Order: sequence, then structure tokens, then C-alpha cells
Amino acid sequence: ALSVVNATRAHREHHSALAASADGSLLATATASGGVAVHELRNGSFRQLMSPVKAHGFVVPAVCFAAHDAGAAAVAPCVVSASLDHSVAATKVAANARTFLYIVIVWIIALVALILYDFERAVLFLMRFTDRQ
Repeated sequence: ALSVVNATRAHREHHSALAASADGSLLATATASGGVAVHELRNGSFRQLMSPVKAHGFVVPAVCFAAHDAGAAAVAPCVVSASLDHSVAATKVAANARTFLYIVIVWIIALVALILYDFERAVLFLMRFTDRQ
């Protein structure tokens, strides 16, 4: 018997097409308003890898992953989509920019926590550093 492993809302719009990558690690979704998004599939759960990109001006009934050499690490996967507005688009899969921002925020929080933990040493270090200048 079939059972639902995980269900999640991929984006706010109606899905009009979807496709899985050859290795099954990525899922491309298309929207009724012309958007294309990519999700990472891991252990039965979804994680949005690329926010919806407005690739077309109308509904996208067809989407697929373009074949690429899996051994070529420098080549990012590409999603090819076709729309009822008579357009075809190739969208390079790129991770959300928010990931980098989250990493920077975590580093800043860790630095502030370290300074607060050992405030006296941090002040002495900064005083010595500014005296050398």
C-alpha cells in the first residue's frame, strides 16, 4: 500500500509541472504563473534549494533537468522549462543567497558571544592592537 512520507508547501502558487533529477536528489517544480523552483530531496524531506524564478510569462506545463556530466563538479545542474507563452528557458540551479547571509549572521553571533564570555581579554587585546598602530 502507498502512504505519504512527507507533504510540504513548495511555493504559494499552483504547481503545473514537476521533474526529478536523474540521481533523485533534486525536484524541479513549475508554477501556473511561469515560475521555476528547485528543491533538495533528502531522506524523504524537502528543502528549497532555489526560490521560484520567474522564467516565463504564463503557465509552465513542462519542466526537466538538462543532462550534464556528474563528474564535472564545476557544472551546476540546469532546469529546462517550456511555457504556453511559446517560450523555452534554461535556468541554472543556484542555492539561495540567504544561506550565505545565515552563515555570516552565525559568525557574528559567535564572535559577540566570545567577546562577552571573555570581555576583559578582548578589551586588552584591542588595546594592545590599537597601541601598535
